[in-house]
Amino acid sequence: PPDLLTSSTPIHLTPYTTHRCPEPVYTTTIHPSYTLANPASTLYLASLRSLPIRLLSPFSPSILSSYPLISKTTEAYTAPHSLLFSTHDPNTFFAGSANLIAVFDINRNGEGPVERMPTIPSKRCRTVGGVGGVKGIVSAL
Repeated sequence: PPDLLTSSTPIHLTPYTTHRCPEPVYTTTIHPSYTLANPASTLYLASLRSLPIRLLSPFSPSILSSYPLISKTTEAYTAPHSLLFSTHDPNTFFAGSANLIAVFDINRNGEGPVERMPTIPSKRCRTVGGVGGVKGIVSAL
């Protein structure tokens, strides 16, 4: 509503849609070109525990696309703790999880990352006096 911030009486707002998630949401991010004036641009990503990354829209009650991030050692879904769309290529997004940054192509529905960038050489790698990377959760991108 145009008078949302200037109205003297409370205004009841209703959502465009509601997305119910079967698992806790770890993180979300909106598409860089998100604008309500262009419904095709209203996209956002959500990372849920033990499920693929989801591409959603407030104008659609269903999942538009999904992108699995699967651990190579356990074959279980890995839920990213951070997500970010690329500002240079809006069809690319980054997902940060434990010891890994993964790069996804938004046009590859149902497929895993196009590139994996580990933040450490390996889980068993021990460096003594050298640089071995940064171990831990990538919680911000």
